[in-house]
Formats: sequence, structure tokens, C-alpha cells
Amino acid sequence: MEKQKLIKNFKDREPIEGFFVVEYKHEIKEYKNGYRFMFGISDKSGEVMVNYWGGPDRKQVEEVFNGFSKGDIVYIKAVSVLYNEKIQVNINPPENTARKALDDEYDLSIFISSSNQDIGEMEEKLFSLVESVKDEKIRFLLESIFKDPVIWSKFKKIPAAKRYHHACIGGLLEHTLGVALFARTACRLHSSLDRDIVIAGALLHDIGKIEEIKITNTIEYTERGMLVGHVALSYEIVKDHLAEADIPETTSMKLLHIILSHHGEKINGSPMEPMFPEAAAVYLADVYDSMITQFIREKKDIDTDDFKIYSNILARRIFVK
Repeated sequence: MEKQKLIKNFKDREPIEGFFVVEYKHEIKEYKNGYRFMFGISDKSGEVMVNYWGGPDRKQVEEVFNGFSKGDIVYIKAVSVLYNEKIQVNINPPENTARKALDDEYDLSIFISSSNQDIGEMEEKLFSLVESVKDEKIRFLLESIFKDPVIWSKFKKIPAAKRYHHACIGGLLEHTLGVALFARTACRLHSSLDRDIVIAGALLHDIGKIEEIKITNTIEYTERGMLVGHVALSYEIVKDHLAEADIPETTSMKLLHIILSHHGEKINGSPMEPMFPEAAAVYLADVYDSMITQFIREKKDIDTDDFKIYSNILARRIFVK
């Protein structure tokens, strides 16, 4: 089999063959030619809906349906089609097929990419930022978190998201460092900002993602991640460590506020909106790093001669020439 085409590069009316992760599966339904069901598949570039168009033999369709579950890796031979301006995949047996893949048939790099930055170099840069914090109590807080071997072993590997920016191994470390460096630039431009609070807030804003996200065959949310979310988990982790750092109450509240407000407006799911300059600096640094990185990733591995593509993640057409 030739090199597998990424989902984001699927085009209208072309054959598809490869291995994908099952994201969801809907029950069998009857249609005019027999029985059908829908399921979602994904790779490291995106997700797409699949229609399995079976014949009148329900047992045969049930055999395919029961052959795989959510989270499994499946081998698919199908055709991609454009429907209502969106790409879908159609499986029409017997020419096409879907089955659970064998363990030795696929490479996990199809489903999860890795950061293109060196983990060791990013680690050095992050701890250099920690050491640059002048306030001894804030620096102690950062060291108590990032030098915890359990926390660090997760932090340096976990992706920053399932689908959006930095959805790769090492993505959380890459994103956190990016936000901190953008925020540091803000401090250089605006000398009145409290640099220690800005750097600490930037480094800690997404720490809860170590409990929100896990890696299996793909990037998934944990049960706590689904029910609580990384903002609340970040607040919880930092609040627990603040008790040992003996930081003044107002400074502690500012650090916690940065975590709660780093999504900006409440319409974006932020529990709080930034209420002081340092919080605004971290919020905007988060936006800068995540959006710029996503634009760059969208352009990577593009298989088209067109000057524009539609990005499902950014929900817009983007210029890629």
C-alpha cells in the first residue's frame, strides 16, 4: 500500500485506503437498498464521517458493525465524496470494506504526531524561565510543580489538545513555552507589568491538561478531563501547591485568576475575564501562540496545488500558497 493520505487531504471522488481510529459509531438503520450505519474516523490531521452502505442482508451488515468499536484501529477501503460542501467517506461492499486492524499492521505515527521541537531543548528553556523569576516564593511554587517527577513525566509528553493547536506528543510543553515567551515579550514592551506574575501565570495556565488528556491509540480525554476540564484542574493543582509556597494572598489570587481567565471572554468558556494587565498578557499570549501554530500546522503536509484550503479546526478558508 502506498503512503497513506491524510484525512485533511481527502478530495471528491477519490479512492481511500488506510488505517484510522474509530471516533464514534451509530446504530444500524434501514434504507431503500438494505441496511446502513455511520461512524467517524480520525488520523493526526482530522476527522471525517463514514457511511457504510450495506445490502439487504442485515446479518452481514451486523457482522461488519460488530467487528470494531470506538477507539479501535480500523482498515478501510472506500471512496471519499463531497456532500453539502463537506468531505465524507462511502463504503460500498463488496468493492469497499471496513474491518478491525491487526496490531502489527499500522504505525501509531499515523494517528499521533510529535512536536517538531526537541523535548530536551524545550525543557532547558522552560527551566531557564523558572530560574529567571526573581520572587523566591513564586519561584519555589514553580519548582515544586515542574520538578515533581510525576508531574513532569506527564507534562513533557502530553498533547495540548485533542484536535486543535499542539495536538501532538510534547505539545503541552511546546505550547506552554510558546505562551511564556510571547508573555515575556509583552513584559519587555510594557515595563509596568509584574514580570514574575506574568511568567508564572503563563507557565501554569494549562498545567491541568496533564490530568485532562491521555494518549492511547490516539489523543483522548480522561474521565476527569471530560467532567471537570483543564481550567478547573489547573486551578486545583496550583491551589494545592500554593499552600506550601507561603505566597501573599493577593499574589496567590492573581495567579489563580490568570488560570481562570486565560480563555478571555466568558462566551469562550472562560470562568472569569481578565481583570488586570498581567492576566490580559497571558490570555493574549495564549491566543497568539495557539492560533499562529495552528495556521502553520494547517499548511504542513498539504496535498494541493490550490492557494486556499478550508480548515475545519479554524472554521475558515486559509491561504496556503
